[in-house]
Amino acid sequence: MRRTILTLSLGLPALALGALALSAAVAPTQAPPCANIFPHEPVVIFEITGGTLAGPIDRQITVYSDGLVRGAQTAPGTPTSLVGGGSAQVAYVDPAMVQSLVADLGMLGAGTGCDRPELVTDTPLSTLTIIRGTTESRSRTWSWLGEDGTGGAITQRLQAFQAAALPGF
Repeated sequence: MRRTILTLSLGLPALALGALALSAAVAPTQAPPCANIFPHEPVVIFEITGGTLAGPIDRQITVYSDGLVRGAQTAPGTPTSLVGGGSAQVAYVDPAMVQSLVADLGMLGAGTGCDRPELVTDTPLSTLTIIRGTTESRSRTWSWLGEDGTGGAITQRLQAFQAAALPGF
C-alpha cells in the first residue's frame, strides 16, 4: 500500500508536467514582430461599385504608406467584367500627403462608421477600408450608399486626394 501511495505521489506530478509540456508544444505560438524593412503597406482602399442609369461603375483607389497611389476603373458604359475595358494609373505623392489624408478621414469619422441598411436604387456602393499601415495591421471597413452625411464628406475628401494624386484619372 505504501508503495502504491509513494508511486502515485511521485508519478502524478511527473504526469502533470508531461501533460503541461505537451499542451505548450501543441498550443499555437505568436509570431515575433517583423522588422518593416520595406514600408510599403496599404493604408486606404476606396472603391465605388454598382449600377446606375448611366451604366455600371467600378473604381478603386489604393493608397500606400510610402506614397504610392494606384487607381483602376472600368471604362464608362462597359460591363464590369474581366474582359471589359478600363484604365489604371499609378503615381507617387509625398508620404506626408498620405498621413494628412488618413488624419482627415479619421476626423471625418471614417474609422468609426458602420454600414447603414438603406433601400436605394441606382446608387453605387462606396466601401472604405482604413488600414494601420504596419506589417501586423488591423483594419476597419465601412460601406455606404450615396454621398450624403458622413459618407459624402469622406467621398469628397477622397476625391480631392485623387484629383491631386492622379490628375486626369
